[in-house]
Amino acid sequence: MEKKFRLLKAEEIEVRVKQATEKGVSALIYKTSRVDMDILDETVGAENWADDYREIHGNLYCGIGIRPAPGEPFVWKWDCGIESREDAGNEKKGEASDAFKRAGFKWGIGRELYTAPFVFLSVPTVKDGGRYKPKDPFARYDVAEIGYDGARRINRLVVADGRGRTVFEYPRKPAKGGGKCRNCGLQPEDWEKIGYTEEMLEEAVESRLGKRIADLDEGECARLREWLDKVYEKRNS
Repeated sequence: MEKKFRLLKAEEIEVRVKQATEKGVSALIYKTSRVDMDILDETVGAENWADDYREIHGNLYCGIGIRPAPGEPFVWKWDCGIESREDAGNEKKGEASDAFKRAGFKWGIGRELYTAPFVFLSVPTVKDGGRYKPKDPFARYDVAEIGYDGARRINRLVVADGRGRTVFEYPRKPAKGGGKCRNCGLQPEDWEKIGYTEEMLEEAVESRLGKRIADLDEGECARLREWLDKVYEKRNS
């Protein structure tokens, strides 16, 4: 049985602040279990899918079963959830929701989120002891635009704040003026996210490409940003 679930729409994707720095905040984009339910209803019909939960070795698993055709038995895919760390008192509810979403990923619902770039929001932050925190802890951020290539990978992502101001855009707009890349808008957070200093990044680029960052063309700079994203994802996987 093969079920092709559509790609997520911008309004179905949530944005959550993960960590604040002096320059802004890193964020995650994700789907909720309600989105999975709506897409299942839309694609296979509410009467043709079911969910079930089982505890195995202390871990909560959720299975999503889909009926290939009327009268046929359900085909199940299962995955394990983790307790919510951000909702005190509702950890188990968060675990159940997470297990459901992960089972949805198994079916291919929202799997394109795994191809998202590193999301760093250009928003104000303030010092909080030895760390930083968002200046407005109640600020809301939304996915304003999202696009995909033929392989269902994200190739366009825009995040806006509550006033509609763009705080993140991928791919980043190239520097004006043509000719050399002029760093293509590289910012400290681009290299700091993998623990590099600007000097370390410059040394790495010269070692790999034999030229300074300021001398890269737009294509080379785009590949540099992709490399930074991949290193970051690998270190956090």
